[in-house]
Amino acid sequence: MKRTYVLLISIVTILLFLVGCNSTADAIVEYNNEFLVTDLKESDDTLEMYLTEFENLFDHAPADELATYLEEKILPHSNDQIELIKSVKVDNDEVLQIHEILIQAEEKRLEVLEKQYELVKSDREDENLMMEAFELTQEYLHLVKDFEETYESLIEEYDIEEID
Repeated sequence: MKRTYVLLISIVTILLFLVGCNSTADAIVEYNNEFLVTDLKESDDTLEMYLTEFENLFDHAPADELATYLEEKILPHSNDQIELIKSVKVDNDEVLQIHEILIQAEEKRLEVLEKQYELVKSDREDENLMMEAFELTQEYLHLVKDFEETYESLIEEYDIEEID
């Protein structure tokens, strides 16, 4: 009888572990399919389009036109994207961890863009602002890499094969 009881407890413990793993895997797939590849991708594609347009203007447009473009298009969209990300409700602790890294990365990107705005307003001559922008960019890229690596490790850990 005691042996059966121990075996039953072991089976229940294994099942609870598997259900917990399954719920995290489901949360990862849901986060990906219902946020990353839909809402965030659409918003990020728009931001990237604005940034590409800005880069095309950078070499030949006057500083006031660049500042206006940053002020009217890029900075508001970056702020909106941060708000979009923050509005997502995440109930799973492991998904919440990567979500918080994503928020940090987007907030850092906004800092980079604001520093670029300051640089453009100073007629692109301030070496200290250039250095600050470069350092912020490095921090942003580090956060993006951290997000990607953490996200990929979760996909591997939970053996998720079918993800968009």
